[in-house]
Amino acid sequence: MSKYRKPLLPALIFLNILISGIAVSQPFEKINLSFPGLSHGRINWIDLNNDRLLDVFISGVDDSISAKSQVYINYGGGNFVLINSGLPDITNASVAWADFDKDGDLDLLISAYSVSHNGIITRIYENKLPSAFDERDFGFEDLHSGSVKWIDYNNDSHPDVFITGLDSGGAPQLRLYKNTGNSFTEIQTGLPAVYFSSCEFYDFDTDGDADLLISGQTNENKNSYLTKIFINENGSFSESGIILPPMSKSSSAWGDFDSDGLGDIVMQGEMFNSSTGNTEFTTVIFRNNGGNTFSKHTSELPGLASGNILWADFDNDGFLDILAAGNHSGNASGIAGIYRNVNGNFTAVKTIHPALTYGQVSIGDFDNDFRIDILLTGHNLTAKKNITSVYKNLTPVINEAPVEPKGLTTTFDNAVIHFNWLEGTDSSTPSAGLSYNLRIGTFPGGDDILSPAGSGMNSFSRLPGTGNTGAGRTWHIDELDTGVYYWSVQTVDNTFNTSEFTADNTFTFQNPGSGNPATGNSNGYILKQNFPNPFNPVTNIQFEIPNDAEVIIKIFDSNGKLVDTPVNEFKNTGSHSFIFSGENLSSGIYYYKIEAAGFSLTRKMVLLR
Repeated sequence: MSKYRKPLLPALIFLNILISGIAVSQPFEKINLSFPGLSHGRINWIDLNNDRLLDVFISGVDDSISAKSQVYINYGGGNFVLINSGLPDITNASVAWADFDKDGDLDLLISAYSVSHNGIITRIYENKLPSAFDERDFGFEDLHSGSVKWIDYNNDSHPDVFITGLDSGGAPQLRLYKNTGNSFTEIQTGLPAVYFSSCEFYDFDTDGDADLLISGQTNENKNSYLTKIFINENGSFSESGIILPPMSKSSSAWGDFDSDGLGDIVMQGEMFNSSTGNTEFTTVIFRNNGGNTFSKHTSELPGLASGNILWADFDNDGFLDILAAGNHSGNASGIAGIYRNVNGNFTAVKTIHPALTYGQVSIGDFDNDFRIDILLTGHNLTAKKNITSVYKNLTPVINEAPVEPKGLTTTFDNAVIHFNWLEGTDSSTPSAGLSYNLRIGTFPGGDDILSPAGSGMNSFSRLPGTGNTGAGRTWHIDELDTGVYYWSVQTVDNTFNTSEFTADNTFTFQNPGSGNPATGNSNGYILKQNFPNPFNPVTNIQFEIPNDAEVIIKIFDSNGKLVDTPVNEFKNTGSHSFIFSGENLSSGIYYYKIEAAGFSLTRKMVLLR
């Protein structure tokens, strides 16, 4: 294990933002943390161990063109510790994070060329920290040079897997795998197979379904470049007809830069000029006018490709700015810079690293001072080496946490549950520009049904970004099991600070196709009430399954923290029981949950010491 305990050495950098001809400085301080210099990779600020400190995931190639994947745990005060993560060393990669197993921490989806596997992979890596990540192979198509996303495309509360890229034969592919609870099933979509792609989901028409913005190329012919928006209607995708510039080697992001409640687009990439036969790099903003129409924004931004671009409020004025990195001038140079939003117009910032190519950027408040900091990797052409750097934001304006929404209501339409709430508030971000995280659980404060990747508490976000429902204040979930559920919402502002979650709202749902919730019986699956209850310190838990299955039973405390998994094994058809001991637990309310072949049910028990 390698520890980095060097002092935070300042190398003060002023990003000169030209506004109406006047130079305005927004200071950043370079923090020397001795991360390995990488390029051609993927990076994230992310809280992997739920300690409210953002850790670092970095991947890519070093100066010797050796692939790496590394995780550094943030212990505060600039102390990052390299751990043995068990992750493969990867190149040509795309990665995505979500709590796929709903155990309260974030898991990793990778599609890449893996040096560790000596070939192409698409795998899930289950977060088992403080141990390592565990590899899970669900038989996904192995791809590279594409894009991966976790997305609940059909609103059944399970994160599904979406991947694009090249297979082992060099053919472009697109795959959507539906998460059935314990496995994945491929779904036919009719969407275009692309590589060198960017794929971003967002409910841009605010109907409660995540729509898709996709760009890339379908073959080696540059005339195959495309950019399209597909509208999601109850899990089926149809082309919107919205005209956007076709791109490859692209990056795109949804964000509401004018705070009108509608998701706008910023994108960068390589375009093909059929008139000249040449390729051109571009960066462009499209404003969402509503009614499924977009208009090109007038701001002129430098053309970039083979990097990434994102929205975030760096100066704490409540409005989204742009951070972009990538190749410029036909790969001859590179840029990594901020473009400040002033009254809806974007002004270029002098770059942090003017010769940075194949760059990646990630944003997050790693020191919890209510300012968004920057993690950056890429190849510095001037120094002729790869770099990984952290830039601490020193803007003098301190952001305050937003306020949670009010007026939560639930309505039902057969097997569909509709969730609605009123606007939250924030001292900087206009109410229409706020987004929201919705969580749903089977116990108070729980998120074992719907777990937002970016959720947090009191300003903190474990994966900084827009809330899981976007700017919409309505969402729906289909086909929950019969039972009692708890749900709440938090507000997310444009610095991705979070409010507290609202107090839990509860509802009892009777699925038209399921059994009696009073007995815990659903199509032959039974979870009985523990006996004795209350107990001290042991109790008996019984369950029945109608078919052979992998059975998992988890124990949670009243705060939703997983405290034990007494059953996690294959069971034969029939009745089973086990003795649970609370000898090492304190008195209180606990919940036990069974998962088997897509069935789940939770019951409450009380430990009295």
